[in-house]
Amino acid sequence: MVGPVACEVTGISFSPDQKTLFVGIQHPGETGGSTWPEHLPNGKPRSSVMAIRRDDGGVVGA
Repeated sequence: MVGPVACEVTGISFSPDQKTLFVGIQHPGETGGSTWPEHLPNGKPRSSVMAIRRDDGGVVGA
């Protein structure tokens, strides 16, 4: 898995039904070059947790 510039991808975990993958993103843009998750020219980078699901509602990774 690849994250934003200069981040640390952490805390990967599945929901009990394995239909949602949770991923922590820490320290994005600490060394400059990223405004993730804002994508605005003067945005401030922030650590976040993402929830990833399939469009068809199936098991992630299957």
